[in-house]
Amino acid sequence: MIKKKWQGTVYWVLIIMLAGQALLPTALYAADLAVDAPATAVPDTGDSQTITLPEPVPSPDSIAPPIIDVPEVSVPTAPEVALPGQKANSKSAPVGEESGAQPMALTSGSDTTAPYDPALMSPYNFAAGNLRQALNSSGVNSFSGSFGHQISLAIPSGRAGLQPSISLNYSSQNREDSGLGLGWDLPLAWIKQSNKYTPGELLNSHNFDFSLFGSGGELVPLTVANNYGSYGARVDSGEALQVQYLSSETWQIIDKAGRVYKFGSTDASRENNPTAPTQIYKWLLEEVRDTSGNWIKYSYIKDQSKIYLDSIEYTGNGANGGLYQIKFNYENRLAPLTSYRAGFKTVLAKQLKSIEVKTAGTKRREYLLNYTKSSTSSGNLLTSVQEVGWSEGGMRVELPATTFEYQAGEAGWKPAVESNITLPQKQFRTTDANETGGSFFMDLNNDGLTDIYADPSNLQALKNNGNGTFSSMVWGKPFTDNLYNTYSANSGVLVIDLNGDALADALVHRSVGDGKSSHAYLSDGVGGWVRAPQWDMPLEYGNGLIGDVNGDGLVDFVYSRLIPGFNTTPDQYDKKVTLNTGSGWELRQDWQIPAYFIYDHDTVWKYELADVNGDGLADIVDYRNGMGVFLNNGKDGWEATISSNWRLPKETDGSPWKEIYTNDSRSTYPAVRLADVNGDGLADLIRSYNEIYIYNNFPDNLQHSEVYLNNGATGWALAPGWSVPKWFVTKVIDYFPYGPFWNLEALLTDINGDGLTDIVKSYYGEDPNGYTKPFNGNRQFIWHQEVFLKKGAVPDILTKVNYSTGGKTSVTYGLSTSYPNSQLPFAVSVVSQIKEENGLGQTNITNYDYSGGFYNKSRTSGNDNQFAGFQIVTVRDASGRTTKTYYHQGEGSVNSSTLGEYQDHWTKIGRAYRSEVYDTAGNLYQTQITKWRNLDLGGGRWQVLQDRTITLTYDATASHRDQATSWSYDAYGNVTQEINWGEVNTGWISAENFSPSGYWMMDEGNGTTVGDSSGNGSTGTLRGTENWTASGISGRAINFDGSSSFVDLGTPTALDLTNTGIFTIVGWIKGDTFTNNYYPQIYIDGGWRVSFGFHKSFPGRLAAYTNNSFLMIGNTSLLPGAWYHVALVSDGTERIFYVNGVNDGESGWVKPGGRGLCGIGGNEISYTPFDGIID
Repeated sequence: MIKKKWQGTVYWVLIIMLAGQALLPTALYAADLAVDAPATAVPDTGDSQTITLPEPVPSPDSIAPPIIDVPEVSVPTAPEVALPGQKANSKSAPVGEESGAQPMALTSGSDTTAPYDPALMSPYNFAAGNLRQALNSSGVNSFSGSFGHQISLAIPSGRAGLQPSISLNYSSQNREDSGLGLGWDLPLAWIKQSNKYTPGELLNSHNFDFSLFGSGGELVPLTVANNYGSYGARVDSGEALQVQYLSSETWQIIDKAGRVYKFGSTDASRENNPTAPTQIYKWLLEEVRDTSGNWIKYSYIKDQSKIYLDSIEYTGNGANGGLYQIKFNYENRLAPLTSYRAGFKTVLAKQLKSIEVKTAGTKRREYLLNYTKSSTSSGNLLTSVQEVGWSEGGMRVELPATTFEYQAGEAGWKPAVESNITLPQKQFRTTDANETGGSFFMDLNNDGLTDIYADPSNLQALKNNGNGTFSSMVWGKPFTDNLYNTYSANSGVLVIDLNGDALADALVHRSVGDGKSSHAYLSDGVGGWVRAPQWDMPLEYGNGLIGDVNGDGLVDFVYSRLIPGFNTTPDQYDKKVTLNTGSGWELRQDWQIPAYFIYDHDTVWKYELADVNGDGLADIVDYRNGMGVFLNNGKDGWEATISSNWRLPKETDGSPWKEIYTNDSRSTYPAVRLADVNGDGLADLIRSYNEIYIYNNFPDNLQHSEVYLNNGATGWALAPGWSVPKWFVTKVIDYFPYGPFWNLEALLTDINGDGLTDIVKSYYGEDPNGYTKPFNGNRQFIWHQEVFLKKGAVPDILTKVNYSTGGKTSVTYGLSTSYPNSQLPFAVSVVSQIKEENGLGQTNITNYDYSGGFYNKSRTSGNDNQFAGFQIVTVRDASGRTTKTYYHQGEGSVNSSTLGEYQDHWTKIGRAYRSEVYDTAGNLYQTQITKWRNLDLGGGRWQVLQDRTITLTYDATASHRDQATSWSYDAYGNVTQEINWGEVNTGWISAENFSPSGYWMMDEGNGTTVGDSSGNGSTGTLRGTENWTASGISGRAINFDGSSSFVDLGTPTALDLTNTGIFTIVGWIKGDTFTNNYYPQIYIDGGWRVSFGFHKSFPGRLAAYTNNSFLMIGNTSLLPGAWYHVALVSDGTERIFYVNGVNDGESGWVKPGGRGLCGIGGNEISYTPFDGIID
C-alpha cells in the first residue's frame, strides 16, 4: 500500500521516476516538470505557509531574497568569546547574507582591484570586536581562503535611508596598494574600461566593468551605437540595474527603487589622459539621488592623473545642501607608484592620512591612519587606525588605536642541506648547442606544483610529488623537435602557457631552408600536448620577446629587427606585435617599439620583457651597456626613451655593469637574472658571477653575489643581507678547456610550491670552482645537485589585529598545495587557522581545510579564465564542531549533482549549494541544500537567484526532520512569493540513489527543443505554437495554447511503463481554462496506456487512465489562473492524486500493458491539448 504521507518535499519540475528508484531532495530543486517513483513520494498534509507579496509597480523597491537561517541544532559548542564592548555571537552569516549590510553599503571595487570575481565578493563571516563606534570585523572568505578585515566607520544616519557606508577593507589575497597600504582598499563606485583585450584599441571598445555598492562585474552592451547606449550586468543577482552610457561621456545607473547614480559628469571624476581628455579610463560616482530628491554627492581631487576621494556630502534635498560631510585628507607617499594600466601615465603619489566626519561644518569625529615601510619588500603597510571624537563642548577624546601586524619575509636562501629535496639525476640545462638548450620547470599535471621536463639526451616528464621527491610520468610529445628556453630563430620548441590556463603548452618553430612554420600544441593537463592550429603563430617570430604587453593576463609576442643597408640599399626595419586575443592571435604593426632586439640576421641583443613597475604591463629591459627600462605605455607600445627612474645599477666606480651576459648576444645562461625573490610581485635583479684563476695561484679577480630589490617606484636598490648561494656563471681567466665561461646550471624556480623563488641545480660535469689551485689537469666529472629554498614565507600579509578594546585576532596561513587540490594549477595562500582572544583570558581557535580547488576554463576565451575557489571548505571550531560547505565552481569542475549541486555553471561560481554540520564525534547533525537558478537573459547576460532550500536536521542517527522553503521572482528579481512548506518527511531520501527517468525543466525560453535533465536523453520537441513564458513557477515555462501545442517525447526507452506500475509523476500547472477538456494530458504514454490530466465531464478535476480504462477522478476542482502542484503516484496496484500536498483521491488499477508515444501537454492522438502553463 502507498503511505499516506508525503515522502519528499515539493517537486518543481515534471519528473518521472520508475520502479525501484528513490527521490533525492535535490530533485525537488529542479525547475519544471518531472516524473519519478516509487509510490511513496506523496505530499505531506502538514503545515504549509504561503506568503504572497504585493504586485510590484514599475521600478519597485528591491525586495531582497530571504535569508535562509539554519535551524538551531543540538551540537555542543565552546563558550562564545566576546571582545570588550561586543556581544558574544558564534554564528556565521548564512549563505547570501552580507554581515553588517547597510543602505548604500560600499563593499566592492577600487582603482587597483581586478574586475568583479564572485570569489572575492562573497561575504565574510565576521567574528571579531569593535571600536565602540567604528566596527572592526574579521573573518575568512572560505570560498577563496582569504582573510578579510573591515573597519566600518561610524557616521550619522542619512535621510530616508539614503546614506553612504564608509569602510576600510583588507583582503590577504589583494596584493595591490591603492593608497591605504598593501591589501587595503577604500571601496568606491565606478565604471571603467575593461583590461580584457578584444581586437582594437583598449580605449576604443565597449568592454566595461562596474562596481556599485556590493554589485559589480562586467557590463554587456544591449542597445549600443558608437559605444553609447544601454548596457546590462553580465551576471544579474536581482539588481536589474539600468545602465546607460550617454553621449556626454557620462554614465547613469538607475536601480529598482528609482535611485539615479551619475558617474563622471565632471573632469574631476574622470580618470582620463591629460593630453587627450576624451580618452577616459574610469568614471567615478558623483551623485546618488532618490525619487524624493534626497541626494549624496561625491567630490574628488586629481593629482598626476590619479583620482582621490575628497569629500562626501549627504542629507541634501533638491537645492538644499546636506548637513553631514565626510572629508578625506592625504599625505605624500615616500615612494610614488607609476602605472600605465589606464592607457596613460598615472602616479599614485598620496596615501590616506585621516577621515573627518563633520556636522554642519563642525568636526565631530576623525580617524587617523599610520603607515610603515615593509622591512623585506616594496610594500607600504597600514599599521594603525585611531578614532578621535569631540563632544558638543569641543572636548577631544582619543580612543586607543587598533593596530595591525604583518607577516615578515626573510632575506636569502637556506643552505642546501636543509632543503630536504631529492632531485632526479637529470640535466636541467646544457651548454651544448647540439642538444635541447634546457629543461622546463612548469606545472604539467594541473596540481599547482612545479614539475620538470628535463634531460636533453633523454626527454622525460617528472612529476613533483609534493613531498620533496619526483617520479616519472607519461607525457605525450607529438613532435620530434628539441626544447629551447627562448623562442629561437632556429628550429625548436618553446614551452609556454599560450591560452591562459596556467598549463605548459608547446609552440614548435621550424626553419628549414627558406621554409618556416609555427605549430602550437596545448597541454591537456593529464598526459601530454594536443595539436591546436588556432594557436599557430601567424608570422616567423624567431628571437622575438615574450610577455603580457597589454595587461590581460595572456602572453604576447614582440618582434623588432634591423637589417642594415649596404651601399645604396637603405636600412630595413621590421617591428610588430602579435597580441593574444584569448582564442588566437592578432597582428598589430601600429605599436611603437623603441629598440631593436635583432641586428642583421643573427645577432640577438640583450633585451628582455618584464613588468618592472607592477602595473601588469610588460616593459622592455635594455641590458646593452647597462642602460635601463622602456616603460609600457598601456596603449600602443612603449615610451620612446628610457625611464629616468628605472636605470640599471652601476658598478662601484660608476661604470655600467660588467658581464651582464656572457657575450653580446642574449645567452642561455646570463649572469644577471630577473625574478621576484622577496615575494612582493615585482621583478628583482639577481647577479651571481665570478672570475677565477685555476692554473695560477692568483687571487680571484672579481666576485658578484648580489640581490637588487625592486622598490616599485624608482628602480632597484642593493639589498643588504642578501647573497646568492650559488654562482650562475664563472669565468676562468687563465682559460679552461672549451672556453673561459662556465654555466653552473643554477636555475630560479619555485621547486617546493610555496610561492617563493628557490635556486636549484642539477648537472653532470665539472665545476672549476671546486678545483685546487694550481689545477693539475685531473678533470672531475660528477653530479652536481643542490637545492637552496627561499627563507621565510610570503611577506606583508596581515597576521594580527590588536583591537583598541583589548582583544586580538591572529591569523595563520598555509598554501593550497598543502591540501587535496589536484586541479588547481597554482599555489594560493589560504587561512589555515584563526585565533581569537578577548583580552579576558578567553580564546577561540578555528581551523580551516580546503579541497577541490579549481581554475575554471569553461568559457570560450582565455580572457575569461578564473580561479573558481574550493569545492569543499571544512571549518573546525574550538568545541570540535565541524562544518563543511560545498561551492559551485562552474562547468568542468567535479560533478556533485548527487550532493545537491544543481546544474553547475560559471555564473554560479562562489555560491554555496550544500552545508553539513557534524558534532565532535563526527555525527551529522544538519544538512542544508540550496538550489540557485540561472536564467539566460540573452546577449550573454544571466540572472542568478536563490530558488529554494531544504534543511535536514538529524538526531545523531539516520533519522531527521526536514523543512523546505522556496521563492518566486518577477522579471526584476524581486521576491513575489515565499513558500514555507513547513515540515516535510524525506527520511528515505538519499543523495546517492536519485535517478529520475525524465526531468524537464522547460527553462530554454526559445526554440522547439525541451531538454531532459535526467541524463536519459528523453529530449522533447515543442509542436504547434511556440509560446515560452518567463512567468513559470520557477523561471521559464511553456504556455500551451489548448489547440495545437504540446511537447513530443517520442517513445523513449527510459519512459517505458510496460508491465510496471511503480512510478511518480509530478509538476506545476496553471490552467487558463478547464472546460471542454477531453483528456488533455500532463503526461501520456500513448494509446491511453497511462494518462494523467483532466476530464471534460469533470472540469478542473484531475483524471487518470490505464489501458484506456480504470478511470480515476480527483476530488478537487482546480481554478483557472492559479498555480497548483499536482502529483500522480502509483505502487502498481493503487494510485493516489495529490494537489498542493493534499490527498485528492485514490483508486486501484492494473499495470499498463503496452508502450506508445509520450508527450507533455498532450500528444498527436490527444483530442484537446492542455490550455495553460506547465512547469
